[in-house]
Amino acid sequence: MEMKLLPIKRIDPTNLGPLDRAVRTLLGLCLVIYAVVDSWAYSWIGLFGFVPVVTAILGWCPVYTMLKLSTAEDRNASEAASSSTSSSNREGPGG
Repeated sequence: MEMKLLPIKRIDPTNLGPLDRAVRTLLGLCLVIYAVVDSWAYSWIGLFGFVPVVTAILGWCPVYTMLKLSTAEDRNASEAASSSTSSSNREGPGG
């Protein structure tokens, strides 16, 4: 009896684009630095700074996943666009 394996669909967990990640990192680090430098009265603000930093490092935001949002490039769409552009360039100017 032969065992057949089902094809595994690759799930890309990244849903944050480069600009989104940069903004999250900057905002998170600012909150952490503010909490450390300002005073102990506002040290709890630093905890909120860790959330955007961690999501930026991972490249994945659970809230974006729940809302089915993504600022990351779709790799399949970008590959398809680049292949169609390269094939249209091969046809030449006359078409």
